Amino acid sequence: MQMPNMITPKDLLYIEDMMNWNLIMNKKINAFIECCESDEVIEILNNAKKMHKKHIFLQKYLVISKKSS
Repeated sequence: MQMPNMITPKDLLYIEDMMNWNLIMNKKINAFIECCESDEVIEILNNAKKMHKKHIFLQKYLVISKKSS
């Protein structure tokens, strides 16, 4: 699948929503980690946190790369 050459205002709003969802999940995961005592669960939560951070980075990259095109 190829990326379109242009991001529409509607696309930007959707990307912004996705970034917000990932940021909210990151905050929730941080709160869960603080309450958790199990090392196994903390490791799983840290992996989920990394995944959400990666998604945020990719979404930012998507927007920036399309702005400079």
